[in-house]
Amino acid sequence: MFTELRDGLAGHAEALAEAAGALADLDVLAALAEIAVECGWVRPRTSGGAARLSQARHPVVERATGGRFVPNDADLGPSRHTLLLTGPNMAGKSTYLRTVALCALLHQVGSFVPADHAELPVYDAIHTRIGASDDLAGGRSTFMVEMSELATILHGATHRSLVILDEVGRGTSTLDGLAIAQAALEHLHATGAHTLFATHYFELTRLEADLPGLVNLHVAAEEDEASGLTFYHQVIPGAARQSYGVEVARLAGLPAPVTSRAARLLTALNSGGDDRKLTRELAALDLGRLTPMAALELLHRWQGELRGGAEE
Repeated sequence: MFTELRDGLAGHAEALAEAAGALADLDVLAALAEIAVECGWVRPRTSGGAARLSQARHPVVERATGGRFVPNDADLGPSRHTLLLTGPNMAGKSTYLRTVALCALLHQVGSFVPADHAELPVYDAIHTRIGASDDLAGGRSTFMVEMSELATILHGATHRSLVILDEVGRGTSTLDGLAIAQAALEHLHATGAHTLFATHYFELTRLEADLPGLVNLHVAAEEDEASGLTFYHQVIPGAARQSYGVEVARLAGLPAPVTSRAARLLTALNSGGDDRKLTRELAALDLGRLTPMAALELLHRWQGELRGGAEE
């Protein structure tokens, strides 16, 4: 009976395959339509080049937090194609990057997107590098894997691409990492790709004055002696003031003696590390693009910081 059934169906294999493919497409579209209705997603408008999202949400994180997700806006276009995002750990930088990427991906597969309003272009590729992993069996460290992935992105990104990068240059020395991060950021800026670049290298925020189209953003947070560190998960204009790394370590449960000692060391480094900070900034300067007025402003600021440190 099985053989007869198989032989009988064999004559209709092509039609059955087409029907199965159509049902698969219908299943995907129905699932996207159902989730759009349930979660209040909006129909995106295809733009010629701008990417504008109003109150965009990460669909997975939103569901995991029981609807307590804090939505954010995103605005990318010719005059602001590179967004440099700073802010504390756990404040929501990576989630913001993923939100924009997921909205772009959903738009390009024909889905509604999790936002109140969406206007998105058709990208030729979405390039992303988030997280850390190694390939020890293949002889590649975490940093080597990161650099290999970054190389692929830098070679492949065009002015029609969306690039999402999170904490480039973490796996090496501070100066090496800062230099690599700045060079990669400048390269992507030159391509004109829509780029979201999250980093703890606050030195990079000064590039806003030198690179038209680069805009500083940060994730709002506030530290209070009574309540500790509060994350608002709201992306707002400007550069962050600090990373709050010690406070995040305390929230993670590190022993109190360790975090107290770390706080004292951080204070000592900040108060006595002006020369190291100036050295890092000087090493990262692109002298070929530095105007005389910008150089004078830098010297004035550095002199003020050194005088302030000497007075303390």
